[in-house]
Amino acid sequence: MLCTMWLLVPVVALFLKIEFDAFLAIVALCGAFIHVFGVLAYLGFYEGFAGFNAATDEELSHYDLNKMTAFMGISFCVTGCSFSVITIILGEYSGVLTAILIGAVFLFVALISVSIYMSVSKRFRKVL
Repeated sequence: MLCTMWLLVPVVALFLKIEFDAFLAIVALCGAFIHVFGVLAYLGFYEGFAGFNAATDEELSHYDLNKMTAFMGISFCVTGCSFSVITIILGEYSGVLTAILIGAVFLFVALISVSIYMSVSKRFRKVL
């Protein structure tokens, strides 16, 4: 969802020809949005995330939700901060459109990597 939202930004940037100040505001809002999701996940509000709301209590009992949500929260917070910093620095030196595209690739790769790690890792499974 977050990657899809961010991929629409280059299209808007091309049509509106946004200036660097507007670009900074967009990047800050996107980074803050990801960071808020990270804080919510870290605090244990995982019901809104995909997979958790469809899982039965029996399926959820196989996982240590405290470890999983803490990892997810920290990962989202680090991704949001890194995304904002990298994209703002690239925007300053290489142009807005290049920064948007590289930022979208970074965001996509980071969130997919975290998702894959969480799904294949045995670190979060409870020993029954």
